Amino acid sequence: MNNPENRDAMAENIDRAVEKSALRKVRNLVDELQEEDEKQRGMQKWIIAAGAVVAIGVFAWVTMQKQRDTAAEARGACELAQWQQRIGVLTAEIKGRNPGIAHVELQRQLDTHRAQIELAASKACAPR
Repeated sequence: MNNPENRDAMAENIDRAVEKSALRKVRNLVDELQEEDEKQRGMQKWIIAAGAVVAIGVFAWVTMQKQRDTAAEARGACELAQWQQRIGVLTAEIKGRNPGIAHVELQRQLDTHRAQIELAASKACAPR
């Protein structure tokens, strides 16, 4: 039993077993590294997708804000023009009824109509 052939065979079996064990460990390590790499790639895809969604959302929000601002500016300009026109007509009416009216009295009478004029200008410029 203790002959050199058996010892060589046993040593060879031990070497093979050690090699197989080492190969299994290396293979397990490679599998773990590949799995971790796949998880990282998957996470990167989600991060890129989330970033794209946020960027699109911000772009849409900024665009909508600009459109609202432009619409508000246009409406403000329209209301101002309407207000000036109506004040001009009312001023002419008041001066027509009282040609010698003092400027302070004219302003007081115009102020009594201010809310009505602003409402009429707002209605005239309201989006349809």
